[in-house]
Amino acid sequence: MTPIRLAQVARWSFRWRIVLPLVALLFGLCLSLLHPWLITWGATAEEQAMTLPGDATDPPPYLTRSINIDAPPSAVWPWIVQMGQDRAGFYSNTWLENLFGSDIHNAESLHPEWQQRTIGDRVPLARPDLLFGLGAVGHTNIVVLAPERTIGIIVGRFVLQPVGDDRTRLVFRESAQTQGAGAQGSAAVRVLIWDPAHFVMVHRVLEGIKERAEARPLVPLGVQVPARLGWLLAGAALVAVFAAHRRWWPWLALLVLMLVPPYLATGDLDSTLAGVLALGIPLAGGLAFGRRWWPAYVLIASFVLLVLLLAPDAYAAFGLIFFVLAAGLGRGCGVSHADRRDSTRSRRPLRRSHLTEGTHMSNWILVALLGLEAHFAASYVVPLDTQGQGALGGLLRWFWPWAYGDGGPLGRITPAAGFPVAGFFLAAATFLFFLLGALAAAGIWVPSTWWPLLATIGAVLLLCLMVSFFGPTKLIPIAFALATLFFAVSRPTAFAVG
Repeated sequence: MTPIRLAQVARWSFRWRIVLPLVALLFGLCLSLLHPWLITWGATAEEQAMTLPGDATDPPPYLTRSINIDAPPSAVWPWIVQMGQDRAGFYSNTWLENLFGSDIHNAESLHPEWQQRTIGDRVPLARPDLLFGLGAVGHTNIVVLAPERTIGIIVGRFVLQPVGDDRTRLVFRESAQTQGAGAQGSAAVRVLIWDPAHFVMVHRVLEGIKERAEARPLVPLGVQVPARLGWLLAGAALVAVFAAHRRWWPWLALLVLMLVPPYLATGDLDSTLAGVLALGIPLAGGLAFGRRWWPAYVLIASFVLLVLLLAPDAYAAFGLIFFVLAAGLGRGCGVSHADRRDSTRSRRPLRRSHLTEGTHMSNWILVALLGLEAHFAASYVVPLDTQGQGALGGLLRWFWPWAYGDGGPLGRITPAAGFPVAGFFLAAATFLFFLLGALAAAGIWVPSTWWPLLATIGAVLLLCLMVSFFGPTKLIPIAFALATLFFAVSRPTAFAVG
């Protein structure tokens, strides 16, 4: 997608009359499906109901989350006992925590000097001098302690349950009275703000403990490299946009001044870069398009929230998205320059007319492609038994997501066991974006200039769905999603729509 094309999409295509119903639908799905899932993430019904060590010190009701770790409790415990802002960090999203100057840094190794804890020990949540001393208030204390069994602070408890000789079921339980409406305000504040924000951090804490105890990174090196490069490219591109407009320079200076103190306090480049993009993107959009930008920004913010809640590692997910977009924009700029050179040639009208001849055919090829991918997402909720799989042939293993119950990092799907709520929500969002993209490609109800953005979001969600719940065996949906990303980002004019 060329910069001019991207600007046209942001400036002319987004309207409140389309964005508001879409956001309202996503909001309804969040309340009805996603919120019940995130407050009981990973926990079985039995774990939610069972009595755990430390329940006597916390009032019910409880929020319980769990994760399986392929390591014995003796290998998991040392990582938990050394947690704290002044020790090993919390193994969570430091790029979010340090945006506010918390100065948290996650350890990647065990430290013998941090292996001792006693009842009453102070556990700081941020550096004491944060916000002129207010950080000293942000601490908790050890209230429950049983070595290699449980450790509890005021805001929650870790309970280690051995599974066989070499596995652990790690359960994290907290009281809704201390973490929900009782401490954070009204029930609306808890459901809409506190629970999602808290889940983003807590689920990454559990994943962080798991990856360290298993000595196996959650994000492989082959993903970390392009993800980090994507963040750097996105930051450089944003600064270049501000630098290209003299009238924007004061805003750029203000942006830098706002982010220098947190960087000096924490030394966290990832967090600073995240702050640059989080503040700079809406600012640049508002300066460029005025009030026409805000419907688009609401849609983008909704997508960002989905990634934060659903991605196993949000930093890597955003980095990959930035990498794909940067690659597409760079390629689009090259195509744009080449087109301008070709415009001086006499054969240019002939080439344009040749493209026009295939317009109708390519249009409906695109509609079929996006419609097929909508089918991939919708088929998530249509279970097939073994007889049904055999009747439809061997290709079903790669073509129909339910077939054979392949498992991924976030769950295993079988008709008998049902499906995780997160997978259903992700599938519904994927189906919705592909359906709207197909309608845009067909010129029905949705503006045709929407199709690259809708297809890009749908393809990213479909990749997340396939990899997270079905593993890499669903080759056809994954290949179609990658092809859609390629055309939507780098070749949006390959299909002449509208």
